[in-house]
Amino acid sequence: MEKATSTRDSPHSPKAVASASPEGRTPDARLPFERDFDRLLFSAPVRRMADKTQVFPLEQHDSVRNRLTHSHEVSNLARSLGNDVVRNTPTLMTSRPEENAAIPVILGAVGLSHDVGNPPFGHQGEKAIGEWFSDRRQWIFDRQTVAEDAKHVDTAAPYSTEFTDFEGNAQSLRLLTKLQVSRDGYGLDLTLATLAASMKYTVGAKGVSTDKTSRTAANKKYGFFASEAQLFERVKTHTGLLDLRRHPLTWLMEAADDIAYSVLDVEDSIEKGLVSFREVKEMLHRQHEKGPADGKDPVIGRVLAALDNAVERVQARNISASEEDDVYVQILRASAISELVGAAGATFRSSWPAIALYEHTESIIESSAGAALAKALQDFAREKAFNNAGVLALELSGRRAVLDLMGWFWQGISQRENFNDPGSRRTNHFANLAYRRISENYRRVFENDEPRDGEGQRLSIRYRELRLLTDMISGMTDGYAMQTHAELGRIHAEYAGK
Repeated sequence: MEKATSTRDSPHSPKAVASASPEGRTPDARLPFERDFDRLLFSAPVRRMADKTQVFPLEQHDSVRNRLTHSHEVSNLARSLGNDVVRNTPTLMTSRPEENAAIPVILGAVGLSHDVGNPPFGHQGEKAIGEWFSDRRQWIFDRQTVAEDAKHVDTAAPYSTEFTDFEGNAQSLRLLTKLQVSRDGYGLDLTLATLAASMKYTVGAKGVSTDKTSRTAANKKYGFFASEAQLFERVKTHTGLLDLRRHPLTWLMEAADDIAYSVLDVEDSIEKGLVSFREVKEMLHRQHEKGPADGKDPVIGRVLAALDNAVERVQARNISASEEDDVYVQILRASAISELVGAAGATFRSSWPAIALYEHTESIIESSAGAALAKALQDFAREKAFNNAGVLALELSGRRAVLDLMGWFWQGISQRENFNDPGSRRTNHFANLAYRRISENYRRVFENDEPRDGEGQRLSIRYRELRLLTDMISGMTDGYAMQTHAELGRIHAEYAGK
């Protein structure tokens, strides 16, 4: 385990914390990683996930998950996986008790933050952002030149993939370390260990593998933007993430996420009435028969047995049929999660030699005994729920809002009197209004920060403009996006009509 070093490169030792405490105050005895968790829990970006899509956009049903409830559940599962490892094999990862104590705490923190950079409307929001840039590829990445300055092009073209293939994982790192307002300008000032463990992907956009033979879990997508490349180099230096290495705890965080959406997306689909519990059970019976052990999958078999064993007790309660289904769904959830957590922990322990040498390549869940159960639930939700006509209609309305908002905010960002002065006056009233609707802290970073790429080269003003646009869009909640779309849409229609 690496030192609990923060993004400002200063150790968070108990001694240093105690010496900084005002006279008479009890010293803060929390681990640095516990402070990471607490800072995340109380942060605005985490709270905003309460109004961001997990699967079903603009959901009004209180029992159906949003991005925040999903993240709390992933945090809980990740912590449970950490406890499973350190309690069952206390010398597997480290022989130092204080480091073992830190493992579940770090996993709880990264589980809480893993989706914090996702835009409104989930993956549809990501796709809409990429589509907007792709449709404008011919001009959006270069400055629009004017006659007296015809030879100057301020380009973001080398980094176009960061926008046409927008990645919420990379936005998470930027949000936590740069965009969040803090006392000293270090974002939430999380430890580098927590940042490293939170990164599923350890390459920039140019390092994403398009060749299946060289593709790994760490390079199939990208984990940081050029504007945070130097920060990531510091994370790598202090935590040993050379080449395409993933932090070992990242595998457990990813497994927790896989378990959560595999099981709980199905539960939400039942809660919304898109599928029935009977359909899910029948599907599991079919998949059970396809297993490797005498033609049956043992993990799915144990989940079905848990349901069958509960029938007599549930029916003896003399409750309604709908209440019975609610109880069975709870048993399904608890049994499936228990099986998958146990399978993931066992696979992590058996794979530890390869993980420790950074040679492990396959998802923990996909290589575990629970792989068939997880895949069956994922495929069922995708087929029966995600393609429901009502769900698709809501996704389209969210996509339309994102596309329109990007155009309007782009006017506010780009239509200014002095191209080289990002904070200069806007050239018209609508552009000024749109710019002022962008979060103040995002505008402050845009106007004052001069980011450099991994080679130390200053990134262009055009790059900074595009980054501000994605900062604003990805930071919006579903409800705020729809509200702002309605308000700016009315004003834009009136303004454009003059």
